[in-house]
Amino acid sequence: MRESCTDRDQLWERIRRSTIATELKRVGVELLVAALETDSGPPCALNAALQAAMSEYARRAKPSLRAFVELIRCQTTDDYRPNEALVPVVLRRHCHGYEHLDALPDIAAEGVRVHLREPLPRQGRWPKTAPPPQSGSRWTGSAGTYSVLGGAVAFVHGNSVDANHPAGFFNYDWVDDHVNIEPDVGTRCADAERSLRYAMAAVMGPRAVHEDKFTAWRPRQKVLGLMFDTSHETVSISPDKITKAKRIVSQAYHASRLSRTMMRSLLGSLRHVATCVRPAQAFLQRLRAGEKNLHRCAHVTITPSMREDLIWWWHILCHPTINGVRLNCFRHASWSRLCRVHRRV
Repeated sequence: MRESCTDRDQLWERIRRSTIATELKRVGVELLVAALETDSGPPCALNAALQAAMSEYARRAKPSLRAFVELIRCQTTDDYRPNEALVPVVLRRHCHGYEHLDALPDIAAEGVRVHLREPLPRQGRWPKTAPPPQSGSRWTGSAGTYSVLGGAVAFVHGNSVDANHPAGFFNYDWVDDHVNIEPDVGTRCADAERSLRYAMAAVMGPRAVHEDKFTAWRPRQKVLGLMFDTSHETVSISPDKITKAKRIVSQAYHASRLSRTMMRSLLGSLRHVATCVRPAQAFLQRLRAGEKNLHRCAHVTITPSMREDLIWWWHILCHPTINGVRLNCFRHASWSRLCRVHRRV
């Protein structure tokens, strides 16, 4: 499976490079084949020779933005997929039974489409602050696409079975983060990782598997900002989050008033810490007193009672022994009833 995906990906890459070279030659732009095919340097490095050639091509041919992007992506009228690694036929076969299967072929064929209720107003000038181009994948318009693709990977992974996992692998996923949990017995850990890699390659192609994004199997792992310790069966706040909370508490204590942004940052950080530092929950109420009156230009005055609670927060954050709760605190109540019924039977 992985070899088939890699061969298909390499074939499309050769077609794309050949198409670009032909178009550059048509307008008289010279580019060495070695410069077009080089993959040397770190993954984030730009191909300077190709970049210069494409800039010269844009100056000579003066293509529209759409035509230029279509050339880079090797999009044609017969095959307009923006990402050639997403193959609708493969997605339908591997994701049969997935609840969002109808959306997958559309994403593969058309990419992300934003449906507007009304057309956007015309802008006469650039805004003072504009989000960077790389942040577009995190806008709310594409969040659903991320969830559909991440859910497809989790679906394929969760429905893969073997002798040790007759009911499928356990896989916790959150958008594009996937967490495997397995006992360190025999080849169970390696089997789970192999299944996840297979699912990623099947849904998004072989280039979706980045080795630097995988973490080694450990009994203590950071997941979504929390430290999970399977040996001691505890979950705690990571040290960097504690340091951030201490910095925000110190700034709030020495300030006479807080803006809405600073107040929300303070409460958001402290709520996150309070999930695993239970004694701190009692000191959130008075800090939240001014939250209901917040609006865009409002400021919250730091009262003496709020300052006292901030002192308590500082002392709590400085004691790592109270950071952490047992995992059974998050266990569903029905689990214990099921266990009792099982023992009675």
